[in-house]
Formats: sequence, structure tokens, C-alpha cells
Amino acid sequence: MTQPYKSLQRQLRRLPLPRGIIAEGSQVLKQHYRLGKSKRFEIIFQQILEQEKYKSIHEVLDAIYKVDKPHWYMEFSNIPYMRVKGHWPTAHLIDTLTEDVKTRDTYYNKLAKPFSVTEALKLKQSSKSVLRLPLIRQYSGQVNSVVNMVKEVRKAYFFIMSQRVFEITKHPFEVIYHPSKLGVPEHPVGIDSLLRKKVSQVKHVLEMYQPILIRQLTKLMNARGEINPNFFRHLQRKRADDTTSYQVRKMIIKEKILSEESLQGILESYLRQQYYLENGEYKLNQMCNSHNP
Repeated sequence: MTQPYKSLQRQLRRLPLPRGIIAEGSQVLKQHYRLGKSKRFEIIFQQILEQEKYKSIHEVLDAIYKVDKPHWYMEFSNIPYMRVKGHWPTAHLIDTLTEDVKTRDTYYNKLAKPFSVTEALKLKQSSKSVLRLPLIRQYSGQVNSVVNMVKEVRKAYFFIMSQRVFEITKHPFEVIYHPSKLGVPEHPVGIDSLLRKKVSQVKHVLEMYQPILIRQLTKLMNARGEINPNFFRHLQRKRADDTTSYQVRKMIIKEKILSEESLQGILESYLRQQYYLENGEYKLNQMCNSHNP
């Protein structure tokens, strides 16, 4: 059940963020609540205020400043992995393991033959027969859309992998296929499984590190300031409350995030990881060191 609007706004005003960011977040929360999409805010508020998981500050900043996402990003977030099959870059290790042409030919000949609409319908390869099938023309348009989307995904993913500031294990974008001991490819089910895992892994990376629009980054930088004093009052009341759970008390002792400096450090780490598209190229936030709260 959705929490009342006023309750969510009260929780927002207690967050360990500068007041300028909270003010902008209030408008975003209002819009999301009207659309019935405030559940994400409820979860994040609970993580920060009740469970004291302060790394979730990054998530609430994403929720406030990354509402407008690129079309390719939204398309990729919702696309089933099978839609990118045949368009996602692949690498077959057989090419690096052997130079024997016969072995390679055997491997590639045993790869699953792609599905053919023409063969399935037993149509002749003629331009007339193709033109009579509007479904094929529509499918061609969809393919172009998927190809362009994969290019944009690859571009953002490569940028993230190339920057040290992103705290993430480096993985290739391509799906890597290993031959069996007999030098033949995996079963088609296994091949599809590798593609599914790769697409899921890339989706996870882009969910963690979403690009930001330059105008939104500018708003965020200008909204910086001292941490909201309401948060420290909330924390003081909470820690004096005997009903605070044992698990939360353990987290309090473990993290010891109490000071203005510590919370500003979390905000700074978020700002350093922001990147945006400018003139067709991704760039890291260059304004971080030129603004001080």
C-alpha cells in the first residue's frame, strides 16, 4: 500500500542531503506520486532513514536527477535478450585457439543455422515475393532499431569500463563462446544462455551507472550545500529510541556515518561518477572540483 503523500515528503525533508537537492527532489516526488510511481522513493527512504544504508543516497540522487533517460536506454532496459540475438557482438575462442582451417570450418559448420523466414515458408529468393510480405519490411525496421540501440549501449558500456572512477569489475562487452573439448560449439541452449547472462550483466552495469543529462548535472552541482540539519535531529531521536532494532544498531556501530564530512564524501563520490554525452562523446563530470559546498 502506498504511503500518504505528506508522509513521503516528511521523510524526504529528513534525508542527509543539501536542502537545495531536497527542494528539487520534492518536485520530482510530487510528479511521481501523481503518476502512482512513488514506490521507489518509499523503498529508498526506508533504506536511508530506517536501515541507515547510506550508499542508497546514490539511488535517491538517480531518482531525482535522472528521470529523463535516453530513448536507447529505456529500450534496452525493457528489451528481452532474444531481441538482440544476431546483433550483439560475439567472439569465438576457436579463432584464437587454432589456426587449422579445417578445425575452424568444422566448428562454424556445426553452429546452429539461423532461422530463415524464406526457407520456412518455402519461398523463392525473389524481390517480388519479399515485397508481398509487409511483415518482412516491418521486421527490417525493427532490426535497424535494435542495431542502433546496441551501438549506443556498447558506447556507454565501453566508457564505463575505461574509467577508474567506476567501482566495477571489468568484463568484455562481447559474448565469448568457448569450443568443447571436441572442438565443436556449445548446444544452442547454452549459446542462448550465455547471451542472456551477458545482456543481464550489461543491464546491471548501466542501471548502476546511468548517464546524466548535462542540464541535470548543472542543476545538481548548483544545489550543493551543507547537509540538511533535520537529518541529524532525526538521527539523534532515533538513536535515543529504545525500540530501534538490534540489526539497525549493529549497522550504526559498523558504519559510524555521523558527520557532515562523511556525508559530503558520499555525495562527492556520486558526483565524480557522473558522465554525460557532449558532441557525440561521453565525458566525466568536470565540474566536481570547481564547486565546493
